[in-house]
Amino acid sequence: MELDHLTLLRPDGRTIEKRGRGIGPLLNIYLFNVESMKGASLYDKVIGKAAAALCVLGGIKEVTAHLLSFGAKQLLEENGIQVRYEVLTEKIMNRAQTDLCPMEKTCLNEKEPVAIAEAVKKQAQAMGLI
Repeated sequence: MELDHLTLLRPDGRTIEKRGRGIGPLLNIYLFNVESMKGASLYDKVIGKAAAALCVLGGIKEVTAHLLSFGAKQLLEENGIQVRYEVLTEKIMNRAQTDLCPMEKTCLNEKEPVAIAEAVKKQAQAMGLI
């Protein structure tokens, strides 16, 4: 499976593909087309806890990722979402590999999907992503 972009396979068979870096493509779908997430399968390169919360709130039924964080795995499984991955990691790092990903940092101490999503939206606004 090629995971250079986000792919959302909807229950009706339609596919949504988004290119972009980080959580941006998923956040865009969540904010502007959340109804398309309900019951869908998501394929993405990296899924951290922030992305997992958006999947939970959007009603995704299964997630496949190349790289998945422990926090994301736990959150997805606790909410009945099937999870497949190639690499499981303790944390998602930033692109320079010098610190945690900004979105992971944002939701590090949050446990509830709604609180995580609110923190993610606030951070995305601060970063100019939305």
